[in-house]
Amino acid sequence: MTTKANASKKTSTDVAVKDTNTGVATLEEEMAAAAEAMAAGLQVTSDKVSTQNKAYKLPDGTLLGPTMEAVVLGFTRSHSYYENEQYDPQNIQEPMCYADTIGDTDEVPTASIEKPLNPDCKSCPNNQFGSASNGKGKRCKEEMRVAIVPKGTKEAVVLNIPPTGIKAFSKTINSIIKANGLPVKAMCRFEFNPSVQFSQPIITDAAGNPDFAIHFAQSKEVMADFVRK
Repeated sequence: MTTKANASKKTSTDVAVKDTNTGVATLEEEMAAAAEAMAAGLQVTSDKVSTQNKAYKLPDGTLLGPTMEAVVLGFTRSHSYYENEQYDPQNIQEPMCYADTIGDTDEVPTASIEKPLNPDCKSCPNNQFGSASNGKGKRCKEEMRVAIVPKGTKEAVVLNIPPTGIKAFSKTINSIIKANGLPVKAMCRFEFNPSVQFSQPIITDAAGNPDFAIHFAQSKEVMADFVRK
């Protein structure tokens, strides 16, 4: 039989309640404070080049400024549907449905998605203008994902071209292909479109790339895994 005195006695597994007289923190409060300090020390990493405030910043934190020279290894037309429409760089989320397309093939959700939002991207309601929460753009994020190797580096990183810049980027890359045969044969100069306030990367110049053989070999390896499975 449990007496009133026994019922009030704590076991070794009980968490002590903070004593309002002494101000001693409970174990849970100490753990919460430690977790907060640990989380504050973490940095979200990504393979994407940041273009905020019209400045190129590499994933390792190197700030290149308003211009960047890089070799284009390849690119995909991409659609990504995220549960949260607003992008949070401190809380990177995986898309619920997405599609990466190389060439002129039809855009369809990748086969690994168990429940695609639509059989194809073209007729998907989330890929129509006005489907975004602001009533203007598309709810499904459309962009061009470009695999590049910035000058002076060796690792491939991702540069995203927003919807408004896809047409201009495609036109420029097509000119480079006609002149050089492959994009890797050119060292491209990236700047930002001065006609718009937001960060829209554009290629303003292209020169010969003496290391095109190395980058061509690299492009085959990178592009094999660039399309999201």
